[in-house]
Amino acid sequence: MTYICAIAVYTNDELADITLYREWESKDLFVEASAMMALFSGCETRKEYLEKRYTFKERIRRNPDHEKEVMRWCLEAADDILALDLKRMSLYHVNGGLCEKGTGLLHDPCEPYSVLQFFALLRHSGLYGQAGMNDAYRRACLVRDHHYLENLDTILAYYRVSFESVDCEAVRNLFLDDSRLMGRLSGKLRSCYRRSCRMKRNCVN
Repeated sequence: MTYICAIAVYTNDELADITLYREWESKDLFVEASAMMALFSGCETRKEYLEKRYTFKERIRRNPDHEKEVMRWCLEAADDILALDLKRMSLYHVNGGLCEKGTGLLHDPCEPYSVLQFFALLRHSGLYGQAGMNDAYRRACLVRDHHYLENLDTILAYYRVSFESVDCEAVRNLFLDDSRLMGRLSGKLRSCYRRSCRMKRNCVN
């Protein structure tokens, strides 16, 4: 069975867009989401995001009613969903209603959970009482700031990765200047990066 993960983009607690990825590993999904965060940071509304994400031709072909239906289908089809929250400048896993109401329960990776904090998170997300909770807590507590990549699956499942203090322009330039990093992105996001780079050059000139 094909494993499908997704990145759901939220602007001001509104689902703006969702993209499905087939058989992507956590590291590749994290790189893609980080590149998206760097490129789309500053977009406060769905309209701003869509204008930056898609070309004019792509936007005029979109049917608003059909779009909502497609996004709802994508949310149901995905095995795992990573929220890209432009309002809170954060990445986190979507569990139940957590995306809208429970982000305050999510810790940064450098602040591992206590038992009570972790079970409060599971209770809020509807995962309390499921098998494997003790193992999940053990993995969540193993996360430390110098072990991020080793525990990336756990971080994406139970933590909030904040970009509030990240220089997004520097991250954008990092992707634009490094062909290996750019090569790890999806084709559509690479095109979006190149388009934004051309627009920036035109604005300077």
